[in-house]
Amino acid sequence: GIAHDFNNNLMVVSGASELLLLGELNEKQKDYVNKIFAACKRSANLVRKLLNFSHTNDSETTFDLVDVVKNCNDIINYTTKKKANIHFITGLNSAYIKGNVSLATNAIINLVKNGIEASKINCDIYLSLSLVKVNEIPKNSVLNNDVSGYFYKLDIKDFGSGISEDNLSKIFNPFYSTKDISEGTGLGLSIAKQIILRHKGNLTVSSTNYDGTTFTVYLPLAI
Repeated sequence: GIAHDFNNNLMVVSGASELLLLGELNEKQKDYVNKIFAACKRSANLVRKLLNFSHTNDSETTFDLVDVVKNCNDIINYTTKKKANIHFITGLNSAYIKGNVSLATNAIINLVKNGIEASKINCDIYLSLSLVKVNEIPKNSVLNNDVSGYFYKLDIKDFGSGISEDNLSKIFNPFYSTKDISEGTGLGLSIAKQIILRHKGNLTVSSTNYDGTTFTVYLPLAI
């Protein structure tokens, strides 16, 4: 309810700004109004993330993880400021899991965007998908789900600045961010963690300063 009320207030601010543009404004005034629009867009994005973070009743279906990862490529290139080359490697023709396709897409995009933001202007992100058998909790697990069996394993590797050992234990905390507040909300990794938890999966992270980071997502096969 709070998120929806906040979104309604954003619509008032955005609508009033649009009315301002109908008047006679000089270039400096137009620049101020455009900054208001940009702030509204960032805030609306935060509201959507908050709703995804708290939602638990979205419908579930069986969907192909291979298609999801391929579709993420187009979305990422439209939503990031940096130029990113997304490389997807898999020997699987399909990888069906059960869950919410929108939330699963959101989780993967958040993990990939985190790697892009930690990288240089032009960067390469490698995603590899495979089928593995899990017998114990994976090393460096974030969720510590005590699960075993066959899982689809998605590695997301960047070659960015890496994450220090001190920060590694904090990066999945809601609103924690090492970036400037104008560049991020600190919710991306936290949301990804909650989505993977909801899908009965697991998540690990390994990183070395100045040598990149690898997030690994384990998702159970659809039964």
